[in-house]
Amino acid sequence: MARQRHKEFEKISPSGKEFIKLWNKGDRDGLQIKLAERFNISISTVYHIRKKLGLPDIHSKEHPGRTKLIKRIKKLYYNERSTIQIGKILRLSPYSIQKILHKTSIDMKPKYCVNPLYFKIKNYDGPISKLLDQVKNMYEVDKLSAAQIAKNLGIDQSTVSTKLRYMGIKLRQNHNQVLEGGYPCQWCNTIMEKVYQNKGIRKQRYCNSKCSNRAKDYRRMVNGKRGSISRLQEFDNFLKKSWGDDYEKAVKKILSAKSIKVKK
Repeated sequence: MARQRHKEFEKISPSGKEFIKLWNKGDRDGLQIKLAERFNISISTVYHIRKKLGLPDIHSKEHPGRTKLIKRIKKLYYNERSTIQIGKILRLSPYSIQKILHKTSIDMKPKYCVNPLYFKIKNYDGPISKLLDQVKNMYEVDKLSAAQIAKNLGIDQSTVSTKLRYMGIKLRQNHNQVLEGGYPCQWCNTIMEKVYQNKGIRKQRYCNSKCSNRAKDYRRMVNGKRGSISRLQEFDNFLKKSWGDDYEKAVKKILSAKSIKVKK
């Protein structure tokens, strides 16, 4: 490094102050490259300037930025976040998070990483431990079915079943049954005696697969994806006969229904 460049990076010089600030603010690998690009110097020069200014190594316990990062990782981990979730928040790989936790002598909890019992739940932002207590109490004490628990908590029925299984609770044979009937089929207007399919806050729309498929065909024909004027007229006549004065409301419901996307 040229002699004049030494003078630029003193503790009291503007470049030196900026170098110290950027170095202490950094918290991960690649910091030397960023500083080299910022000051238009080589990486080896960055190393010598750091040594000259007496700044701690990026991986040492004395480095302010690294210490702050480790504290944040520990806080997120103790708040029941998995290494994958922490990695997404901090833009680090899960493997890097695991290395940091191991180096800080933290007892790793594999259940937060691989056990479905602790996976994040859609439409639920509260603590998982509180939800698990509610599900267990409602299933064992109140004797509610998985469908009823899902409806009360506003989550998916399959989520309730999964949590119960991984809590070691033996499921009753009828755990996927039964919401009380009384709901009309959205196609044929027949009152359903029992509802077996309940995905959280949604309830079963049709009394059987035939009605479901006819409603689907009707939506496609109305939206122009499948053309058959005579069949469309036949469906319209059936709906008018089944629903009477509520024909328009029934059609609006059928056309507004959205297909449930299954995650692969």
